[in-house]
Amino acid sequence: MLGLVATFFLASERRETAYQEASSRYLAAALQDISRWETSALLRYLAPEARRTVTGQQLETLIARYRVLGEFERLSELELQRLSILSGWFGGPRLLGYRGEARFANGTAHLTATLKVDDDAGLSIYNLNFSSPLLETAPAAP
Repeated sequence: MLGLVATFFLASERRETAYQEASSRYLAAALQDISRWETSALLRYLAPEARRTVTGQQLETLIARYRVLGEFERLSELELQRLSILSGWFGGPRLLGYRGEARFANGTAHLTATLKVDDDAGLSIYNLNFSSPLLETAPAAP
């Protein structure tokens, strides 16, 4: 039994490292495209569950709010916060939660992102949020 637990944790650690690398590359590429601040760009990366729960008006408001950040430049200090791969075994989505710093043309923003892991489609954005003093002057969300 102890060997089984040790094997599970070793496999989990390898999986976490692989997800960290893939997620970092995915988020950087997605943010490069999303930071054009067009709803169509954001929609391309959203998980189907996220697309179903947000209206076009909410997306427009969100894009208008984040546009003040400018073009994405780089990610730093991306840290895995939550690895809920087990929920996928029980019918729920497999989610990876991250936080870090995102550098944009006009400044830095704190990033929180939840990525959905899909065997067929790879990664998609389940949730994405930025916080920055730059956003205090941006249009408020409804």
